[in-house]
Amino acid sequence: MHTKKHLDTMARSLFAQFLLFILLLFVSNSAQAGPWSRAPGKFYVKAHQGFLFSSDPTPAGVPEIPYFDSTTSLYAEVGIFYGLQAQLFLPYKFARHTTTARDDEFYSISSFGDAIVGLQWTPPFLMKKLGIPIALRMNYKVAMYDFNTPDEQPGATNVSNKFPKLGEGQLDTTFWLSAGGNIPGVRGLYAFAELGYRLRSEIFIVGNGPLFNPTFQDCFVYNAQVGYFVGGKVLVMLNSVGIIPVEGDPNLFTKGMIAFGLGLYIPVYKGLAIEVNADGSVYAVNADRMFSFGFGISYQK
Repeated sequence: MHTKKHLDTMARSLFAQFLLFILLLFVSNSAQAGPWSRAPGKFYVKAHQGFLFSSDPTPAGVPEIPYFDSTTSLYAEVGIFYGLQAQLFLPYKFARHTTTARDDEFYSISSFGDAIVGLQWTPPFLMKKLGIPIALRMNYKVAMYDFNTPDEQPGATNVSNKFPKLGEGQLDTTFWLSAGGNIPGVRGLYAFAELGYRLRSEIFIVGNGPLFNPTFQDCFVYNAQVGYFVGGKVLVMLNSVGIIPVEGDPNLFTKGMIAFGLGLYIPVYKGLAIEVNADGSVYAVNADRMFSFGFGISYQK
């Protein structure tokens, strides 16, 4: 019979091996939008279930705090008119902390998470002139939860911070430039890169905001993807994503990270497909490193 400590050791070992595997493959997280905007009336929609595992950063010698996150989400792209499309990401999250005092003591919370709404434009004249798609995108992160956990709500008698956070709780705006295309000489191979600038705000629309007054630093962000159609059908995606704060944050509010992962797009019938992803972060600032995986079903027309 395995003890809980032995099982934890085995799980960490398997996690380390798998993370090393995906790093050697230079792979990344779930598929990005890319510079290809959908034609009027065309759409893509995906229902996805993801799981994330991490441990909160703690001082040296202090046991880590295991964290688990389950996210059920809906993602959609809809062509409005030629070159312009709308995007929506709507997640519902369940998060759980295990306290350091007792390994069997859990604190959990669930709510809608950070929704993303945006518009993307692929200028037809630029695409025709340059021969590759180039897109401009603007999106908003809209937090649909109260930043304050149950033990921080008005009337709470003990602010213990045992409940996990669902996010940072405020509004952000990100501007993107995306470009890519097919790789010459290799049929079925493409690549794209997206660079962006994220304007962080201290605007909270749900609840009263944090008890302190955070000041978030703006961030540079990027997405990169290389994709290959195996047999002309199954798409294998090697991706990377990053969030790099513009300046150091002495208050430790602004998070940064670099992650890599693998995505698969497996056609089933006409526009119906199964999608799978696995991701791991290799760098984190003011945040904990994470590993995640997920699966979903999508349809496009």
